Amino acid sequence: MRFAAVCGELASAPKLKSLQLEGNPFDDKKMPKVLKEGRLKNIITHIKKHGAPPSKESEAEVAAAMSKLALAAAAAAARSYKLRPVEKDSQLDVHVHPEVKGVRPHLVCAVLHGVNFAALPGVYETFIALQTSIHESPLCNKRAAAAIGTHDLGKLQLPLQYEALPPADVKFVPLARDKDAAAAAAGAGGEATAEDAAAAAAAASRFQPGQEVTADQLPQYFAGDRSMLKYLSYIQDRPSKAAPLYAVLRDSAQAVLSVSPVINAEHCRVTPATQQLGALQGAIEAQKVLVEVSSSDSLEVAQKVAHEFLEQFGKAWSTAAAAAAEAGGEQQLQVSPVRMLTFGTGHVRSIFPR
Repeated sequence: MRFAAVCGELASAPKLKSLQLEGNPFDDKKMPKVLKEGRLKNIITHIKKHGAPPSKESEAEVAAAMSKLALAAAAAAARSYKLRPVEKDSQLDVHVHPEVKGVRPHLVCAVLHGVNFAALPGVYETFIALQTSIHESPLCNKRAAAAIGTHDLGKLQLPLQYEALPPADVKFVPLARDKDAAAAAAGAGGEATAEDAAAAAAAASRFQPGQEVTADQLPQYFAGDRSMLKYLSYIQDRPSKAAPLYAVLRDSAQAVLSVSPVINAEHCRVTPATQQLGALQGAIEAQKVLVEVSSSDSLEVAQKVAHEFLEQFGKAWSTAAAAAAEAGGEQQLQVSPVRMLTFGTGHVRSIFPR
């Protein structure tokens, strides 16, 4: 690109050490001579006196950029959690496969650090309740628009893969649910019928606790459970001539983390007691939790849901940590961003949170 003029504001740039402007067809006939002399101080003085005024368009662009920066700074200051910098060389990336585009294309993840549920009574219950309440909110629309999954990062092999797979290829042990939760889900949307109870009993006799299933067995596995069958219908009822594919998050050992928006896997379940062994013998590190939010609607929806969860849990964490003086340490939840990369090319699709 060649320039006929230099904006006078360039002279006000801080820490300016050199300018390489020779060879441009300047309208200012004195500019080439000043540049040829090579004295930076004289060049800056000349630009300041004779440089072109900024256009209205550039002034508007600068104002818009400054406004955007101010909003970003205000948002960062208002966060209920402490955001760690992006670790560019980290293994904590998610490689997004192209097949998910027609299934459930949008995914964001984040990592919660120092999650010591045992030290903060009631926080684990809040952690679970928040997921349920946000799922039921208009943001998620009962998981039709977006769904949240949480996983014990210490049980995963990194990096992660977000794929769309045939149901017969998806093998995992579904997250175990307590009887009260299952009973409530079975009657979701109305009273559980005798047929529901019979179907649930048949499923219980067919599938043992801890049994591995394939995704194409999930209709039988959830028989009689109206709520889970509803989530499953979001996949099965998708208009397509081809057999449905399932959006699956897996680790590098091909262990399934979640079948979104239906259910997570049992092996990486987040529990109040889960902790990780530290590098030093006998040392215990607080748990790291991976939060995933997938959406069939848009990346913006996924980010809004993830932001809502992080904000609410961050507030609950800070309140509990401040009240529990014996817990010590960091009183603000720490969160690391996770990069979404295009599988095969490594192109950065998105980073969240920013």
